[in-house]
Amino acid sequence: ALKSAVKEMAYNDEESSVRTAAVEIMASVYGESDEEFYLSRLNDPSYRVNAAALNGLSKQNAQSALNQARKLGPDAKSSLVNSCMRVMADHGGKEDASFMKAQATDASGFGAVSVRGIYADYLARQDENVIADGYSVLTDAARNASPWYLRYTAMNNLESLRDGLKECMDDGEWVASMVERLGTEMAEIKAAETHPTLKSYWDR
Repeated sequence: ALKSAVKEMAYNDEESSVRTAAVEIMASVYGESDEEFYLSRLNDPSYRVNAAALNGLSKQNAQSALNQARKLGPDAKSSLVNSCMRVMADHGGKEDASFMKAQATDASGFGAVSVRGIYADYLARQDENVIADGYSVLTDAARNASPWYLRYTAMNNLESLRDGLKECMDDGEWVASMVERLGTEMAEIKAAETHPTLKSYWDR
């Protein structure tokens, strides 16, 4: 009875925050496996509800979630952008490179922290060409983003990308070359930093 009540709220509650929470509960607490439930909630007028539904769908059918992320991504806003990016980072390929790079490039303010973090995860799963074309988004942010904490988090993203590549060293010489290139550029960025707080971090 309680599950039915939660599902009813996911469909019909007047508050989008309640509908969002209900979708999340259906996915995380009840492990709802009905894909049609999630697909129907992707038609909700709230981006937050859409995001919760896409997250739930990705746990049941990764390919279906990827198809939906590619469909919704170009017009997505708010938390739905992050959800689309996360699905593409976990399950997508080189065909998602333009969308992912554009989102990471255009991200601003505190939202850039999560967007660029997801982008780094995406790059770590891609081939040489996608990484070579995209990693400069992160190095540019580590050099030039403002305020300073965005440079700090961008450097963390670069370290995450480098660590992810280190786990794939058997995939070819290009991986070792890219790891070395990232290390060199990261060292140069740290050496050129002038903000006292960041300098204290990099000097440790």
